[in-house]
Amino acid sequence: MPSSFAPNKIDNTLAESFQKTIQMLNNAIDNNKHPHVVEHAEFLLQNHFLKILDASAHAYAMQGKPTCALVAAERIIDYSPRSAVGYIRKASIYSMYGNQRHAIAVYNDGVRMVESSQEEQILCLTTAREEATKKNESRIDFMDILPTEIVNSVIKLLPKDTTVACLELSKVWRERILECTDAWRNLSVADTQEDTKLVDEAQYIGSHVEHLKLSTTSMSIRIKYLQALKEHHFKKIRSLELTVSDTLTSLTVEITNDLRDITVAEILLSCNLLSNLIYQANSTIETCIGNFSMVSKNCGLTNLELKAKTINGPDIEEMLQSCQKLRRLVMNGCRTSVLGSINRCAPKLEILGYNTDVSVPALKDLKKKTDSEEPGLRVLYTNNGQAYVPTSAIFPLIYKSRYTLEELLACLTDLTAPEVQQFNTTYMYFKLPRVIKLNMWPCAAIQPYLLRSIADSASLKHLCVIAPADIVELTRTIMNLGEPLVSFEIAHVQSINGRPSLIQLFERYARLSETQKSLESVIFRYCAEISDPVLSALSGIKTLSEVTLRGLAHVTTQGIHGLITKLSDQLTRIELSGMNTITDDTMLVLGNLCNIYFIVLNDLKNVTDDGVRGLINKIPQRQLSKLTITIKKCPLINDICIQHATQKVKAVYTT
Repeated sequence: MPSSFAPNKIDNTLAESFQKTIQMLNNAIDNNKHPHVVEHAEFLLQNHFLKILDASAHAYAMQGKPTCALVAAERIIDYSPRSAVGYIRKASIYSMYGNQRHAIAVYNDGVRMVESSQEEQILCLTTAREEATKKNESRIDFMDILPTEIVNSVIKLLPKDTTVACLELSKVWRERILECTDAWRNLSVADTQEDTKLVDEAQYIGSHVEHLKLSTTSMSIRIKYLQALKEHHFKKIRSLELTVSDTLTSLTVEITNDLRDITVAEILLSCNLLSNLIYQANSTIETCIGNFSMVSKNCGLTNLELKAKTINGPDIEEMLQSCQKLRRLVMNGCRTSVLGSINRCAPKLEILGYNTDVSVPALKDLKKKTDSEEPGLRVLYTNNGQAYVPTSAIFPLIYKSRYTLEELLACLTDLTAPEVQQFNTTYMYFKLPRVIKLNMWPCAAIQPYLLRSIADSASLKHLCVIAPADIVELTRTIMNLGEPLVSFEIAHVQSINGRPSLIQLFERYARLSETQKSLESVIFRYCAEISDPVLSALSGIKTLSEVTLRGLAHVTTQGIHGLITKLSDQLTRIELSGMNTITDDTMLVLGNLCNIYFIVLNDLKNVTDDGVRGLINKIPQRQLSKLTITIKKCPLINDICIQHATQKVKAVYTT
């Protein structure tokens, strides 16, 4: 341990003087003799208090706590800036820890601040400065000359407060200490002064840490370490111990290695008030679900997102039985057996995401239920077309929830002949009387049941249909809805037999739009049924404000221009994507849109810089400041044009 000159002892005579002066100070205060109060207080400050601070600073320095020592020395200077005591003590601390340049600077401050009449004090300062200067010129830094192995052996033996203090001594020391793996392999973070300083080094020391313990009560420190974990600065971490407060209600855990996982059960046991948990692991759910026998049956968890390599029904049943307040469950990696377990063990579940790749609504997005409404699933999302869910596995859950479902995204397999017979018997009267939003992939055998579920519906507002088997039956069902749709999406249709029925549907909606709310948004994607006459019928709907046209091979440039022109006063959002019929002339037609807020141009091979500039020049000036343009995969639009657009409109997004 470095050495420092010892402070002057406080002898008995001085102690007696202290007591006597205290008594005189109190008498002066009682008698309102203010000049005497100042006189006695100054005497105490100079002859007693500063000596006590000096002793404290020396003791801290000798314990290897230079930060605390420097704070005490600074207090001496603050209380008596014209005295040499504080400057000498502060400089000696720097000197004993090898930082002679800082010591010299402090001695210089002392020479400048101490009154010139205090010749003895000035002499002490200048003599000490000369000694520090000699040391600085002849110093030997063992960090520079010793082998790395020896330096690391020394560093790893230092207590944390000394290690942190040494980071400030020089650039060389800082680099060697931060690079010492053994010093940081096991890192425990509490609420000390050193921990507060060390948090700023998390990104540098993280690569060495294998075991991290966060017991700090400081939320800011905890967040910084967790952020460093999230940003993958802790590349070798094998274990994390997190002490949480009783107020924690929301937690996200992402485990990316193959080591033993922190289990879901352990988290719920540690966090009594947890209501929201997001848990992701690379292993199977069987290894990371944990033992729920100790978890309270009144567990307060209401929202749970699970992602694992595989999730089987039997592995989650005990968890579901303990989490009886669960209202939202999103799981990825599921086997179909999960659906049966949910059907049996989650009576209060309102939102379910099953292997879904789309954003699942949050609990706050649901309308508050009245006391008279029965419990049941209100939102069910499956995969968005990437993998079909076996209808026989999920339909019992859908049927059970038929009176409560409000949103259903169902990518279902088609039915076999035996399954059709079973459906005719079991689900003959299947209806969804409360459904508001429905996304479906109606294969040939399943389409009649799905269409029957919404026949005459007065609640359905948003319908998305992917690859329908019979578009004529689909449009007939839509025509007979109790209320017109608000949004309609149709995609991946190869046939052209349904064009007349689509024209009839849109002409009906056009008539309805004269007197009431009607269709507001349409999305057509890779649909052979969409032709110029269909677009012409669509353009008559006076409530239509959002249009997406993507990959339509059977419409012409003139047909698209006609649609945009007729809707020029209505459209607020338009997306044009993946069509060679979109040209620079189309951009000029878009320039006539009076109330447009969003334009998306995607994968357009025949749109150039001239087209975009023409669009911006034609848009009314009052609308430009409100307009957002997204440009993606348009090879003939260069960066200069995009920069020009950025200066003219509210925002431009590119990818």
